[in-house]
Amino acid sequence: MRLAGAIFDLDGTLADTLPVCFAAFRSALARLGVRHHGDEEIRALFGPSEECIIRQIVPDRWQDAVVGFLAEYDRHLPLLCAGVFPAVSSPSTSCASAGSPWRS
Repeated sequence: MRLAGAIFDLDGTLADTLPVCFAAFRSALARLGVRHHGDEEIRALFGPSEECIIRQIVPDRWQDAVVGFLAEYDRHLPLLCAGVFPAVSSPSTSCASAGSPWRS
């Protein structure tokens, strides 16, 4: 069976992006003058989407904070994420062997 495509969840599934998430939350919130949140404080908020977490912290400025979070995530990703987990040998090879193109 040929797959038309596959969607992978990067955060915590294919790569250790927790440091990226923590840094992005902190930077986005700092832009708005929100107090510093430690890693464990941020981790305790996980469950809902990033947007929902931000709405809880800054309900009156959540849209600006989400824009800031996404920009900071993109900025920190290449700096703090070394790549996929070692057990993930090569998603591109797996997709290619299944006859599906790989896009990153």
